[in-house]
Amino acid sequence: MNSKKIALSPQSLALLKLLSKEKSLTAQQIAKELTILPQAVYRLTQKLATAGLIQPIGKYPVRFQAKNPHQAMENYLLLQRNWLNHYFAKSQSSPLPSPGPLDISFLQGKQALLDQFIKDVPLAQKEIKFIIVGLEVPPEVIYAQKQALDRGVAFKILVQYVTEKNRLMLKSWLKMGYHVRSSEPIGGHLFIFDTQIAYLGAYDPQDPTKRLVVRFANPSVAKTLNALFDDHWQKSKPITRS
Repeated sequence: MNSKKIALSPQSLALLKLLSKEKSLTAQQIAKELTILPQAVYRLTQKLATAGLIQPIGKYPVRFQAKNPHQAMENYLLLQRNWLNHYFAKSQSSPLPSPGPLDISFLQGKQALLDQFIKDVPLAQKEIKFIIVGLEVPPEVIYAQKQALDRGVAFKILVQYVTEKNRLMLKSWLKMGYHVRSSEPIGGHLFIFDTQIAYLGAYDPQDPTKRLVVRFANPSVAKTLNALFDDHWQKSKPITRS
C-alpha cells in the first residue's frame, strides 16, 4: 500500500454516494445519473476500486457496486493512515482497530467544514484537538470555541503555517487559554473531539481554502488518529506570546 495522499474528487464522492444507495449500476446508468461521459465513469470507478471502496461485478455490461461499508471503511482508513504515517513519520505495527458502527460523511469545501465543526464543538466535554492551515477563523467559529473553553474544554491546536498575517490571531488564542503550537505542513487537516469524532482531510497546497474532509463519528477511528496527533504534537514548536 503506498503512502500517497488519498483525496476523492467531488465526482468520485458523488459516484460513491450513488452506489451506496443502489445495489449496482452499469457505466451507462452512472453516466446518466451523474450527467457525465461514460469515459469519465471508467476513470472514476477505477480510482474508487483502487481505493477499495467499490468493485466491478459480472461481465459485459460490467456493473459497479459499493463494497460492504465496514470493509470499505477499513480500506479507506488504511490508505489514509499510510498517507498520514508518511507525513507524521510514524510507524505503527499494530493492526487498524475494528471500525465499529459506520457513521461517515463527506464535507466538501471550507463552509461545509465550518458548519459541521460548529455543530460538533458543543458535543465535546473534555478536549478538542486539531491541525489547521492557519487561515483566518470566522466569528461564529471563534464564538463556538469560546463557549467550549468556558465549559472547561481544553484545546490543542497545531498550526501548519505561522505567518505575520496570522500571528496576531494565534497570540490572541494563547492569551485566551488555547494550547497552540507550530507544526510542519502535513498536507491535510485533522480534528478530534474527545476521541469520539474525528475529521480527516486534505487541501490543495496552492489554495488551502479548497478542501475535502471525511468525518468519522467512530471512537476506534478517533483514537487511532488521536495517537497520530499526539505524536506530531510532541514534535511541534511553541508559539511565543511576545
